[in-house]
Amino acid sequence: MSSIYLVTISFNKSKQFLLKDYGKTWHLLCSFIGSLYQNGNILNNGEFFSPTKNKLVFYAVIPNKDALHASHLSYQALKDKDELEQLGVVISYKITADYVSETPIDIEENIENAKFLYLYLISWSKAYEEQLVLRTDEGRYLPLYIINDKDRYLGGTITSWKNDYAAARILWLSSYKKLEPLMERQLAELDSDISIEGRKISKRIQKCLKKKVFYPIAEPISGNSYARSNYSNCPSCKKDWQLKTTFHEIFDYKCNKCLLLGYELHS
Repeated sequence: MSSIYLVTISFNKSKQFLLKDYGKTWHLLCSFIGSLYQNGNILNNGEFFSPTKNKLVFYAVIPNKDALHASHLSYQALKDKDELEQLGVVISYKITADYVSETPIDIEENIENAKFLYLYLISWSKAYEEQLVLRTDEGRYLPLYIINDKDRYLGGTITSWKNDYAAARILWLSSYKKLEPLMERQLAELDSDISIEGRKISKRIQKCLKKKVFYPIAEPISGNSYARSNYSNCPSCKKDWQLKTTFHEIFDYKCNKCLLLGYELHS
C-alpha cells in the first residue's frame, strides 16, 4: 500500500495578519501552496483556515514523510517561502498523530428492531476521497460509517470516530484523480488498511449491540470488466455469494458465513 500522510502546514506571524499585509502575503501563500501541488509535494488543493489572528493553517496530504523537505521543493516554492519569511511568516509542518479512541459505540438513532446490521460509508458526495479519513499516525485510512443507510427507520450514524479527527470535516481533498485509484483499491481489497480497520469496527459494534454486523467490499467495474476475476465468489471463503436480487438497492453480493456484503463500484 502507498504510504501517504496528512500534514498540517502552519503559517505563523509574531503579529496578527493585517489587512494591509494580505495583498502580497496572500499571493505568496497561494503561490507557495500551488507550487507544492504542481511539483507533487502535496496531493491536494484545499483552503486555508485561521484558528488565531496570527496563524493560518492548511491541511494537506503528502506522498511520503520527506515530501516537504527543502531538498524536494521546487525553485518557485523555495522563492515563495523565502519571501514569506522576509515578511515575518514562519512556515512549519506537522504530520498529525491521532489515534482511534476506544470510546463506547455511539449510535445516533435507536436500532433495536434491526435483525442484523451493516456498515455503509458516510458519503457527502460520490468522490471516494471524501468518504475516508486518514489515520495519520501510520498513513493509513479510517472509514466513517453509518448503519443501514437505506433503511430510514433503522439508520444511525457512528459519531465517536468523527470526534477523534478534528480535520475530518475541514479536510477538503481535491486530488484531480490522483487518489481515486488508490481509494478504489482500498475499498475493494479484504486486506487493505480500510478493510482491516472497518472489520475491527464491525466486531466492536457486534460486541456492543449483540447483533450480526456485515462489512461492505467494493467490486470495481471499469466498462464491463470486473477488477476481480472471481467476483461472483466471496473474497474470504471463496464460496458463491451473488444475490438474485439487489439487497437494499445497494448490495449485489452477500456471505452469511463471513459477514460480508459486496457492491458494484463503477469507475
